[in-house]
Amino acid sequence: MVETGIQDQYEIVLKATYETNVPAPVVVADPLSVSLAGMSPGDVLSGEIRFTNYGLIRADNIEFAAPSSDQYFKYEFLNIPATIEAKESVNVAYRVTCLSSLTGEDEGNGGGTGGYSNSGKMSYSAKCYSGSISVNFNVPGTGSGDDWTMPWGPASSTGVGRSSEIPEGVKCWPGYDREEPSFLNAPKSDQIQCVLSSVNMLHREYNRNKTDIRVKVPGGTISFERRYYDNQWHLDYLDDNLTVQNTGSDLIIKNDVEYKPAANDSRIFIHKNYKITTTDTGYTWKAPHGDWKEFDPDGRMMSYGDRNGLVAQLIYEDEENGRLTGIADKNLRQIF
Repeated sequence: MVETGIQDQYEIVLKATYETNVPAPVVVADPLSVSLAGMSPGDVLSGEIRFTNYGLIRADNIEFAAPSSDQYFKYEFLNIPATIEAKESVNVAYRVTCLSSLTGEDEGNGGGTGGYSNSGKMSYSAKCYSGSISVNFNVPGTGSGDDWTMPWGPASSTGVGRSSEIPEGVKCWPGYDREEPSFLNAPKSDQIQCVLSSVNMLHREYNRNKTDIRVKVPGGTISFERRYYDNQWHLDYLDDNLTVQNTGSDLIIKNDVEYKPAANDSRIFIHKNYKITTTDTGYTWKAPHGDWKEFDPDGRMMSYGDRNGLVAQLIYEDEENGRLTGIADKNLRQIF
């Protein structure tokens, strides 16, 4: 007898299961179809439909269009929710009362029927997505010929079917409020990607700053600058004016940036480290690095400067709401 070694052989099979968390509300009904077969006049069918939101975002603005009662059935629904939270299920109770036989036996005329169908529809929405789900109440065909078949699949023109399939590629981007531009003009690596100019990744838009002309004056330089964002050019001298809402008691908007009242002083409006103060002549805006701007009572910018002594004064036409015609230095010498 000769001892012989036997080589072991193993077969390893890897099965990968991919689970996708969908960044949108996806409401699915269970059951999708309720059979009313076999009901006679006076019969009552009660039950519940479970609506489950499989998405990661709450389903809002829920509206349920119940099946319309007709000569055959009366439909009643209870506990319709206003919202369905992410991963939450809600039960909606229903009661169907048979009013008349579909076969016509109660009228004595006999015969079959080609089937009966009625549907209800729940619609919902979120910030970046909207959808709907239909629930069908039916009786299969009982007459000669082919039985009636429910047209499941994408929602048809008759409103029957389900349209709440799991959406692919839904991108529900978060929204961000406008902020004051950095006084250093240095892109923040987590917000802006430089590409000669820049792309703001929070707002998903192209940005660019452009200085058309710069003139040296006492205290520094006065420049004519414009900024491109929100798909258009903005001139600070024109677009930086203030919009005062609700007679100045609730909100001030400066170039799309919202300033809200300070908790301890009703004259002061703040946005992070920036501040707007109500004065006897209008409003004064101050930045944490020392820049300032003054506005008249209507929110029109009248002058601006910095901690180094730069002062620029805006010149307008004499009439009310006159156009901006120039910019002067601290000695009232017109530069532009």
